[in-house]
Amino acid sequence: MNRKILWIVLGTVIVGTGAFIAYRFFGGSNKHLILVPANATFVVRFDVKSLVDKISENGEIKKTKIYKKMEKESINNSNDPTSKVIAQILRNPTSTGINVFSDAYYYMYNTKNVTYNALVLDIKDIEDFNKTVLKFPQAKTELKKGKEFNYIKLSNRSIVAWNTSGLLWLNKEYSWFYDESPNETIEKTIKGFMRMKKESSIMGDKDFMAYDENDEDIALYMSYDKVFRLTNLQGERDESIENVKKMMKGVKLGVSLSFEQDAIVSNMKIFGDTKEYDKMNYIGSSGLSEKTMNAICADKLLGLLSMNIDFDKLVAFAGELTGEERSFRREIEQTAGEFGLTSKQLIGAFGKEISLALLDFESRTYNSMDYGWNDVTLTYELMPVTKTDVVPVMTLAVSINDKKIISEILNRNQFVLLPDGRQKLNLPIYDSIALYVVMKDKLMFISNSDELSSKMQKDGQLGKIPNTEIAKNVKDNPVNLYLSLDAKKYTALTSSLAGNSGRQFLTYFESYMAMFKDITYTGKGHEYEQRINLKKGTGNSLYRLVKQMDELPVETW
Repeated sequence: MNRKILWIVLGTVIVGTGAFIAYRFFGGSNKHLILVPANATFVVRFDVKSLVDKISENGEIKKTKIYKKMEKESINNSNDPTSKVIAQILRNPTSTGINVFSDAYYYMYNTKNVTYNALVLDIKDIEDFNKTVLKFPQAKTELKKGKEFNYIKLSNRSIVAWNTSGLLWLNKEYSWFYDESPNETIEKTIKGFMRMKKESSIMGDKDFMAYDENDEDIALYMSYDKVFRLTNLQGERDESIENVKKMMKGVKLGVSLSFEQDAIVSNMKIFGDTKEYDKMNYIGSSGLSEKTMNAICADKLLGLLSMNIDFDKLVAFAGELTGEERSFRREIEQTAGEFGLTSKQLIGAFGKEISLALLDFESRTYNSMDYGWNDVTLTYELMPVTKTDVVPVMTLAVSINDKKIISEILNRNQFVLLPDGRQKLNLPIYDSIALYVVMKDKLMFISNSDELSSKMQKDGQLGKIPNTEIAKNVKDNPVNLYLSLDAKKYTALTSSLAGNSGRQFLTYFESYMAMFKDITYTGKGHEYEQRINLKKGTGNSLYRLVKQMDELPVETW
């Protein structure tokens, strides 16, 4: 799609949102799913009605600078016949015969030689749609009519076909590792899809039909069995791939995206036959203990990754994933042997809880040797210089089962015992960073902060997580990710990275990020949720994303 058509599509879609809302009574259907093959590699559903309503936000979008610019561009660039027809259609889509309130489906399909991308739409009135097609100049010479369906071949790699079941746009993307078969023409392929029976379509997949009933704005459905067909098509019989195929056999994945009032929410669900998958699932069933949670931070928290994992299962999973489990086990056994241990003892020395936290950014000044210009000798030479680095302040807390074994490992890796009981490791390649290790009860604490490690050594804890909601997530979920999106908290870092030339961009970036609060990711069992949380405001999150962009200077977009 060239720039001219792009402006028309963007502009007239927004202009036509009033028409979408006016035709709510049309309702939607899913009969066009019969044009999606059961063995599609993956399928993505778009709730067109919801997305259009949300971006319009009761017509408020028309007041934005972005809308006005796109409207102007769509008018200026709609001189050629095809562009005019597209503009007319998008301004009044319900007159085309397409059911604009039915979900749209995109899918990818693979044969031995070719990858296809496809888009499927619902047709409510076939006669109205045929009239719409005839408005395009190309239809006068390229339209092919048949008893079962009509089609227009756009190129050797692109074709559009339709009948009472719906509209299918099909496009050849690329070949894998084989030359294209001369018999695999775009016309022959689309005939197979347009003549498909219900049982051969995705409608015959009970798992998909159940998942498709959810009402998220965008949803992806994928069967790992179908994805792994690609390795067979390419002739690969790698042991690691075969192991993973066995583990994921029968497993389905659903990923959805919804634009809510003050959040963009994505949910991931693993379902289907998960017996083999669960054998390798190294994620625990609970969150962190109070002891580990109290070793995360004192009063600041910018980012956090916490997990409850089974290390033995993790090694097995990594082995299945790479086909190198025996090699992994041998290396662990060899390492353990250096300490007079077995691999079971070495792995067992570590507990299941781990947290990695980002607390702040600090400017640290230090003396070092570097090449510089000597005004006396008039040469570049190695000389003492004063440097300033911006470094992250971080903590790592790991539960342990055997303090003696962990201490022995540290002692053999250049850690120096300090008078207060902490162990320190200087990092020669990072002059402003040193690591401090504290061993307390069944917890190992590591930080690059002298102050925090001293507090941990003295008190046995840093404090409570300041955000009670994040604290609850860490306690309840075996997988948890948190990242603050408050740009002001990263000023030391962004100012250092931007320099003088990037000041304007930094200003724009901070302005746009002003609406965001944080990102959270939580998971337990077979379900995971990611949230991009916005500060409280007016309008749904999709509209607010566009509206916030509208606050930026026009030249930035």
